[in-house]
Amino acid sequence: MAQLFARIELRGTPTHETYELLNTHMSAMFWHRTIRGTITCKLPHATYQATTYGDHPDIMTIANELKRSIELSVWAKAMVLIVQSTNWAEAG
Repeated sequence: MAQLFARIELRGTPTHETYELLNTHMSAMFWHRTIRGTITCKLPHATYQATTYGDHPDIMTIANELKRSIELSVWAKAMVLIVQSTNWAEAG
């Protein structure tokens, strides 16, 4: 399984309510704002985490599909950054 992180930017002047709609949309697509491990780590604003079934996901396709779904359901113009994690640590 691969761990992915997505950072979403809604272009223009979205409201707080728009970002709440984004959070709901992302959750419905199995993207989460927290990481659960030995501790629970909350992610920064508009940053999400998901895991895939395969070890080598096509992150460009995932980013394009995520962008398309956000622009259809949440906000007209979005930027999506997807990164695949090989390891991570939380300090704080």
